Amino acid sequence: MNNKATLNPQLTGLAQQFMSSTSGFVGTTIAPVFNSAVPSGQYYLWDRDNYMNNPSRLDRAPGAEYQTLTSSLSSDAFVCKDIGVQVAVDDTERALYSNSFSADQAAAERATLAVMVEHERAVQEMLADPSIPTVSSALDYSSAALADIKAQLRAAMESVRLNSGMRPNVCVMSETVLNALLDNPNVVGQIQYTVAAGVPNADIISRVFSLPQIAVASTIQNSANEGQTLSPADLWGDDIYLAVTNPSQDLQAVNFARTFAWTGSGMAGALSIDSYRKPEAYSDFFVSHAFRGQKLTAPKAGYSITSVLS
Repeated sequence: MNNKATLNPQLTGLAQQFMSSTSGFVGTTIAPVFNSAVPSGQYYLWDRDNYMNNPSRLDRAPGAEYQTLTSSLSSDAFVCKDIGVQVAVDDTERALYSNSFSADQAAAERATLAVMVEHERAVQEMLADPSIPTVSSALDYSSAALADIKAQLRAAMESVRLNSGMRPNVCVMSETVLNALLDNPNVVGQIQYTVAAGVPNADIISRVFSLPQIAVASTIQNSANEGQTLSPADLWGDDIYLAVTNPSQDLQAVNFARTFAWTGSGMAGALSIDSYRKPEAYSDFFVSHAFRGQKLTAPKAGYSITSVLS
């Protein structure tokens, strides 16, 4: 990044609003952000021992100390890498805008969107970890019987409960999977006389299958190899993820996964916009960047069902 770039507080605030208001991104839902004062460090792991080995009796004898709860530190460490991209606004382009600041804001949002997609990709790739309980579905959710789908989803949720002591509170699926469920003839038959006027949505699927909150992933990626014809596809594919998540700033809270965001180094929160002028290019540059890293912090507090549209 250009060493003359400086923090742009106004655009940073707008970019952070843009992040929070843009739908279809689920990375920070299934891996909530923990704002870290350091760029790297150890993190707490949650496993069955943390839950099952809690003291069974908490009575304190006179003069004795209270029992102490302990958590396990990982031997691994999170590392927040500088992830970012810049967008140039040429003076000729700026002249097209009736409001000059609108050109700046548009550039900042385009750059921020690219950072959001990169984080989404990183989280999705992390969820291929073999330590996560996983089943490859033999069902096609676009046509399978309701009872069969319910049984598979119920088994997944029970696995999370038995392994973490908590029921999953988030279910992640792509928009393609959601639409397939909504179009499943057996689902249509179940809801056609019970859904109030309006378009069936994720809440309906949640009720039909007794699922927790459904976070719908809409991000698209190019699945073709470099140099080949563009082939758009769901970044999240046809997999479903169930997880225990807690967005609080409690580092020891049960969380299937975490996004660690370093807020130091002049950062204004989890993401910042820097700007600088390049006279020889007749352009202003706007850099959206964040220091981020992702880790599974309680792999058994999640479950993945893969290939549900086989």
